[in-house]
Order: sequence, then structure tokens, then C-alpha cells
Amino acid sequence: MWSFQVVGSVRCAPVTGALQPKVVYRCRPVRCGRAERLVEEVVVDLEVGGTPPRAVAVVTTQSPVRGLIIEKLLGDSIATHGWGERLTVTAAGVQDGAGDLDETNAANLLRAGFELEMEQCPAVADDPELIEEADVFVCASNEEADVVMQWPQATGKKIYALTDFLGESGWACEDAGAELAMFIDQVSEAVPLLLRALVAVRS
Repeated sequence: MWSFQVVGSVRCAPVTGALQPKVVYRCRPVRCGRAERLVEEVVVDLEVGGTPPRAVAVVTTQSPVRGLIIEKLLGDSIATHGWGERLTVTAAGVQDGAGDLDETNAANLLRAGFELEMEQCPAVADDPELIEEADVFVCASNEEADVVMQWPQATGKKIYALTDFLGESGWACEDAGAELAMFIDQVSEAVPLLLRALVAVRS
């Protein structure tokens, strides 16, 4: 008796006339029995209809902590509103935006009562797939968005700057360089507006 073990998946463009893109699951057969063992790997493509989640890359060029704050607040909002199967989010640091939190920022977060799930912003230089596989880019400021716009990996993709979102009483994120407690408040106000824009865009 044979079963199939999924070993990965890859997205592919919809064929002509198809309503949705396809997800191709890479599988290998596994022989089941008293002594279960793997046989020589054979790749099988099983097409399953459905829309894969859109990958959102939060790009930071100035400070790891600010990218991680946006990633945390946006990820929490995605989960709270039930969009987890449609959107994924990860931070991506460029130059000074990559690396570990320093002691000062860690202390400031503690004083603000804000807890991060990660204390390191992954570096694009070490993992280019962070931006290569992104469908949408999010930045704190217009200046960072201008940097992303120059990347060939961003061609034809949406790029959002939190400083572009207008809240109830003015710009939601008025100062991307504000001290951390204020920055957290501003991002918290901007994230619902950002999420609304993200889910409104068709894949």
C-alpha cells in the first residue's frame, strides 16, 4: 500500500481560463506497512485549486526594532481578523535595519510594555528570498519605500509606507522616527488601515 508525503509546495500562474492560481504540491511516495520505509524519491505534482497566501515583507533600513514592531502589530491584526490563510508577514532588514535589538531599544520596549516574538530582524543580504518571494512590501516611511522601489524584485508589486495612511485625526504614522512608545501608538493606528488595503488587493 502506498501513501504520499508532502515535501514542499510551489505556486504557479493560473492557466488560460482558470479562475484561480494553482498550488502544486511536491510529494514523494511512502511505502506503508509493518516496516515503514522511504523508497527512492519520485516527485509527483498534484494540482489543487486555491489561492495561496500573499507574502508581505516589512522592510526596514534604519532600525531592526521598528521593522519588528510593524511585523508584530500587523501579524497580530491579521490573526485577530481571520486573514491568516490569506496573508503572511515577515520582517526584512537592509543595512542598519538588520540584526539584533540593542540594549537601549530592548529597555525602551520593556518600559512601553511591548513584547516582541523575535529579537532579531533577518538580513536580506543573508536571505534574499525574503524579498524575492514577497508579493507586497510595507515600510515605515516614504524614504524606505523609495529604496524598495529601486529593487528589481519590487517591479509591479505594491509598496506601502505607513506615513501615507490618513487616520481619524491626521496622518496615522506621522513620524517614523518618533521615540518608540509614540512609534508603537502610531503604528497601532496605521495597521488597521494597512490591513484594509492589503485585503482589498486581489492576488
